[in-house]
Amino acid sequence: MRTSHASLAALAIALVFFVTAAGAHEGHTHPTPDATAIDPNRAYPYGLVAASGGHFHALLVMPGMRVVFAGTHIGLFRSDDLGLTWRLAAARLSGDDVHAIARTPQTAALYAATHGQGLLVSHDDGASWRDDSEGLPGHDLHALALDPGRPGGVYVWAVGHGLFYRAAGSRRWRPLAGLDALAQVESLATSPGDPQRLYAGTASGVWVSEDGGRHWQQPKAGLHSRTAGVAVAPAGPDRIFAATLDGVLVGGADGTRWEPLPPSPAFWGPIDGFAFLEDRPDVLFGVAHDGVVAVRALRDGAWTPLPLAEK
Repeated sequence: MRTSHASLAALAIALVFFVTAAGAHEGHTHPTPDATAIDPNRAYPYGLVAASGGHFHALLVMPGMRVVFAGTHIGLFRSDDLGLTWRLAAARLSGDDVHAIARTPQTAALYAATHGQGLLVSHDDGASWRDDSEGLPGHDLHALALDPGRPGGVYVWAVGHGLFYRAAGSRRWRPLAGLDALAQVESLATSPGDPQRLYAGTASGVWVSEDGGRHWQQPKAGLHSRTAGVAVAPAGPDRIFAATLDGVLVGGADGTRWEPLPPSPAFWGPIDGFAFLEDRPDVLFGVAHDGVVAVRALRDGAWTPLPLAEK
């Protein structure tokens, strides 16, 4: 990194131990600000975004870690300083709840699942976005995952309708599973080791599909706690990571044998979302409810705020 490590460390310490603590544990009681008040040209400390109602729940780390994106309750934000400060990614995303964000390594396209605008896509690293949800039955999307076996394929969870899939180059969304098979989905993940295996983080825990999302089951010995985020490590597809109110848990590929990871500091709020980098497959990135972007070694280690980990 070419950033001044001393200044980053000082700012990180000040923000982590002051700004976040001030906004922690407020739940969703803060009113959402007027969408027109969010200036895309102005950078806001992460604690201010969270304290204004923009609690963080989705994360994307771009190659080289030069840019980080986060989905919040008040928009999609990007950071150019390892998560210390954030600015709105684009004006059209101001005030919209962004539930998930993903990037296709093959084309570098960015996808965002939103509460009110459906699926959005960007081909210029997030500078501009267009509607990519034509054919979906609704515009409230709570989860998104990319198909590792068929590059360009996209899975989305449409609230009140179910799970849909669109193949690369197609304009048709194919329904896979309805509300009778799966419900209250908050996150989706695909397995790099087995493209037919999908995971869903739901209000009732983690569900598993072995046939590309058509049929789902929740293992009896599986995770039955509300799961906000679910992810599979590219370097170790035999391990699943789940973000719960009780902390981050790691389980086996079949959705069983869950064990807790070392916890993050309580005043960050719970870890809600995960990200991985193709060029750093041994590292797990996480974003906490109150805005801290942190990192830990995949096999071992403690959660560390990203600016401090990179000094």
